Amino acid sequence: MTASPQVNETEGRPVVGRPGAVLFTVCAALFLVVVDVTVLHVAAPRIAEELSPSPTEFLWIVDIYPLIMASLMLMAGAASDRFGRKRLLMTGLVIFGLVSIPAAFAATPLMLILARSVMAVGAAMILPATVSLLRVAFPDRAERMRAVGIWSAVSAVGAAIGPLMGGLLVEYFWWGAIFLINVPLALLVLLLVWRLVPESRSQARLVLDGLSVSLSIVAVLTSVLAIKQATHHGIDPAAVGYVVIAGVGLWWFIRRQIGRQRRGIEPLLNVQLFTRAPFTIAVLAVLLAVFSIVGLDLVFAQYLQNFLGFTPIKAALLLTPMAAATVVGSLSAHLIVGRCGTRVAIGAGLGLTASALLPLLTLGHNGQLLVFVGSLAVVGFALDVVLVSANDAIISAVSEDYVGQAAGVEEVAYDLGGGLGIAVLGSVLTATYTAAFDPISGLTDSQLATAQESIRTANDLADATSAPALASQIRIEAHTAFLAGFHTTIVVAIAILAAAAVAAGALLSTKTLPEPAGQDAPDPSA
Repeated sequence: MTASPQVNETEGRPVVGRPGAVLFTVCAALFLVVVDVTVLHVAAPRIAEELSPSPTEFLWIVDIYPLIMASLMLMAGAASDRFGRKRLLMTGLVIFGLVSIPAAFAATPLMLILARSVMAVGAAMILPATVSLLRVAFPDRAERMRAVGIWSAVSAVGAAIGPLMGGLLVEYFWWGAIFLINVPLALLVLLLVWRLVPESRSQARLVLDGLSVSLSIVAVLTSVLAIKQATHHGIDPAAVGYVVIAGVGLWWFIRRQIGRQRRGIEPLLNVQLFTRAPFTIAVLAVLLAVFSIVGLDLVFAQYLQNFLGFTPIKAALLLTPMAAATVVGSLSAHLIVGRCGTRVAIGAGLGLTASALLPLLTLGHNGQLLVFVGSLAVVGFALDVVLVSANDAIISAVSEDYVGQAAGVEEVAYDLGGGLGIAVLGSVLTATYTAAFDPISGLTDSQLATAQESIRTANDLADATSAPALASQIRIEAHTAFLAGFHTTIVVAIAILAAAAVAAGALLSTKTLPEPAGQDAPDPSA
C-alpha cells in the first residue's frame, strides 16, 4: 500500500503518513475493545462467586459496557471530526486503560459497574475513530476496502479470542486479571498511536450541540433498553415506555438537526444522508448482517448444547468454522467488490446467506453435523462480505470532513443489529417452542409452565423427575417443540434476508455508488 496524504492538525495541509502503520495501530486499538466485550462471558461466573451481586447487579455488570458504548457512538463520531480523530482515540485509550485498574480491584458489584461504565466511555471514543482514521489514511477506495477487510477480520478474531483469554486469565490468576491486562496493552497502543498516526480533523466548522448530543444518547440508550427489556420480559409496559421515549427522542433529534442545517449551522448528524439510497441501504445491511450473525449464533448454540446435548467446548468447536469463514469473507470482500461492485456484494451476499440457511431446515434429531457446519461456514463468509462492503459504502458516502459522523452511524447500526437479532430470533424460537409443547399427562400446571419456558428448563425438569417414563416423555416433547421453533426461526431469518437482498438489488444503483477506486464522496451538506 502506498503512502497516503493525511491532514495536518494545525495547518490543514496534507502530510505523508504511513497507511500500513495506521492500519496496524487502529486494528490493535479495535482488538483491545472487542476482546473486552466478550472476555466477561467466561469470567462472569467467577465474578458472581466472589462479589456476590444480586441478579439485577449481575445483569448490569454484563450489560452496562455495551449499553453505554452504543449510546455514545454518534456523539463520539462527531467529536472525532471536531476535535481530531487521533486525539479522541488517544483520550479513549487513556480512559480505557486507567479505569481498568479500579475495575480489576473492585470490591463490590457497584464499584465494578461504575468502572465498566467509564471504560465504555473510553471504548466509545476508540471505535468510531478507528473507522474514520482508515477513511483518511486510505483515500483510494480499492486500498481502503482491503484495509476495512483486515479491520473487520481483527474484530472477528478479537470477539472469538475474548472468551478464551478470559478463561485462561481466570484459571491461572484471578478474575481481575481480565481487566488489569488492559493497562499495559492500552499503554502500548497509546504509544503506537502517538508515534505512527497523523492527526486529522474536519475542516468544516463543527459545533457539538449539547441538546443534540443529549437527544442522541437518550434515543439510542432507550432503544437498546427496549430491545433488552423485550428480550428478557416480553413486550411489557417498561418495553413500551422505552420505545415511546426512544421515538420521541429520535423525532426531536431529527427535527433539531434539520433546523440547524436550515439556519446554516453544522448539525451533529446530517440526517439528509439517509435520503441517499446507497448510504441507507448500507446502514441497513450492517444492521441485518450483525442481526443475523448474533441472533443465529444464539440459536445455533442452543441447538448444539440443549438439543443435541454437546458440551460448551464441543459446541464452540462446531461453531469455529463459521468464525473462520467470517475472517475469510472479510479478507475477500475487496476482491468481490472490485470485480462485481458493491451492489452485487451486498445483494448477493444477503441472498447467499438466505440460501445457505435452507439446508438447516432438513436437520432433525440426528444432527447431520456436516450439513450444519457447511451451512454455517457459507453463512459466515457471506455475511462478512456484506458487512465489509456495507462498511466501506457508508464511509465512502461522505467526505473526510464528516467521516466520524458516518462511522458513528455504522457503529450504532452494529450495536442495534446485535440486540435486535437476539430479541427477534430469540423471541421467535421461544414463542414457537412454547406453542408447540403439548400438555403432558402427569405434570402439574406449574411443571408444565416450567417445561414450556425453554428446552433447557424442560431438560432440568426431566432430570428431576423420578418416573423414567414421564421424564422420557418430557424430553421427547421438548425436543419436538424445540425443533419446530428452530425451523421456524430459520424460516424467519431466510425471509428477512431474502427481502433485504431484493431491496438491495433494486435500490442500489451502480450510478450512485462510488467506483472501487473512486475519489472522495461529496460534502454531505451540499
